[in-house]
Amino acid sequence: LPLVADGLGRRATLVAALLACLSPALVFYSRDYIQETLLVFFTFACIATGWRYARSGRPVWALLCGASLGLMQATKETCLISVGALGLALVCTLVWEARTGTQPLELKKRLRWRVLLLAALVGGGVSALLFSGFFTNAWGPVDAWRAYGTYFGRADGDGEHVQRWYYYLKMLLWSHHAPLPIWSEGLILLLAVAGIAAAFVRRRRDGATDWGATALPRFLAVYCVALVVVYSAIPYKTPWCAIQFVQPLTLLAGYGAVALLHVVRKPVLQAAVALLLLALAANLGGQAVAANYRYCTRYENPYVYAQPVSDVERLAAWVEKLATVSPDGHETVVHVIATYEWPLPWYLRRFANVGYWNTVPEECDAPIVIVSLDLMEE
Repeated sequence: LPLVADGLGRRATLVAALLACLSPALVFYSRDYIQETLLVFFTFACIATGWRYARSGRPVWALLCGASLGLMQATKETCLISVGALGLALVCTLVWEARTGTQPLELKKRLRWRVLLLAALVGGGVSALLFSGFFTNAWGPVDAWRAYGTYFGRADGDGEHVQRWYYYLKMLLWSHHAPLPIWSEGLILLLAVAGIAAAFVRRRRDGATDWGATALPRFLAVYCVALVVVYSAIPYKTPWCAIQFVQPLTLLAGYGAVALLHVVRKPVLQAAVALLLLALAANLGGQAVAANYRYCTRYENPYVYAQPVSDVERLAAWVEKLATVSPDGHETVVHVIATYEWPLPWYLRRFANVGYWNTVPEECDAPIVIVSLDLMEE
């Protein structure tokens, strides 16, 4: 976040950091090893290093930006959406500045083809290095690009994970299933709307346009809106995809909170607004605690999606106890007969002889047999 503090402002950056720490969605999905959290990080690294290059013109920042793009591509196929939104945001920001008669940061001097080509080569090299398994699989990078055909084929959902266009917005704005509490990240969304509005209000300092204080928020505004539109339009939806735009929303929300305090000029009213925002932020923190510790496996929690119930941990502990009294220990044969076996492969990873069947096999006996309820009678 310090890398973008001169674009958002220090106070806005601190508020954004606080909101990111309190966002139930960001905290909840950071608990899991899931590609989306890595993609969020690498995308923000791309934005931050690109901003530093625009500000300083130092080639090292361009190379780091290229490396971040390579890491994005090596992380998840949905990076295409982020890259497209980044490109759109850059073009729109430059067009806006050109139409308003400014030349931001002498950008033409930054568009040096040698630096940009070298950055692209660094990004491609990082991606190829990872997809080739550090040069152990020559066809890995080729297969990585071929995989996008599968991705485009799954985008319509094919009847699985299909949700309405407002699924993400509803999840973030308001969700309530008694007896669990109300879930809402409306504070972040409303402050982000204020940040988007503030980003497009012309501000001048000493008669000159303060481009550094407006270009980055404008860029983030277009980028974030583009992500929301595209992710909402795609029928295939899973809740953790929302964090792709929740993270930039927190940046805009920090900018919006400071802008709101500037609008309210009287110190007494500023103090009242600040106290209200702190109270609402505390409520966000309470939701994060509830989502991550008290209701982390309850399906009334809007962030829970395909999480295993807590009983699986007790089952794993019981199988470990059986291994302590078995003469074969973790070499004991275990048969898992279930129509859907996950997440047992993770919890039984210490056992060397585990077999999995989706239907009942002819020879199903073993020292330890785990069977799902729907197949137990058979």
